[in-house]
Amino acid sequence: MIRIKLFFFLLFISGASYSQLYINEFMASNTSTIKDPDYNDGADWIEIYNDGNSEVNLEGYWLTDNFNTP
Repeated sequence: MIRIKLFFFLLFISGASYSQLYINEFMASNTSTIKDPDYNDGADWIEIYNDGNSEVNLEGYWLTDNFNTP
C-alpha cells in the first residue's frame, strides 16, 4: 500500500507545473555604469529570470547586506 501511495505522489509531483528562477545578471560595487534614478548614484542591482510558465510570488523574500535593514 505504501508503494502505491508513493508512486502516485511521485507521479503527481513530476507532473506539477513550477517555475525555475535564475539569477540572470547582477552588478556589485556599481560606481559608474547605471545610475539609480531615486538616488542619482550608482547602485547594486540583480536581475532574476523566470524560466517557467507561471508567475512566482516573491513577497517575503529580500536581499540585503545588513540583516538589521532587510
